[in-house]
Amino acid sequence: VRSKRQLCSALVAHNKRTEDMKIAPTPWNAAHDGHGGICLDDAEGRQIGFVSARPEQDAHAALLKAAPLLLAYYRASKNLVMTLGHPDATAQDEQEAEATYEAASSAAAAAVGALGAA
Repeated sequence: VRSKRQLCSALVAHNKRTEDMKIAPTPWNAAHDGHGGICLDDAEGRQIGFVSARPEQDAHAALLKAAPLLLAYYRASKNLVMTLGHPDATAQDEQEAEATYEAASSAAAAAVGALGAA
């Protein structure tokens, strides 16, 4: 049986591995390409995705565009859960985790709200 500290250490190690995963530079942009498709480009203008321009695909393109914000929200949520009440966390650690979560939560909510308009 693992102690609470061992379990927290294992989860922190898992978080570190997922934080090291890289994504294309943000923000991502989606635009009709004029040839029957919707291109998804990263912040440096590189194409990172493509969907056909059928009407139902606008929502898919909007969701893909929101992916980095949703990933940031997921990571901030995990960090907040791991930080609050952790035996080694300081008050400053908890405040920083809460602030990061609030910012990511607001950005994700705006992205999800924009999906309704797509």
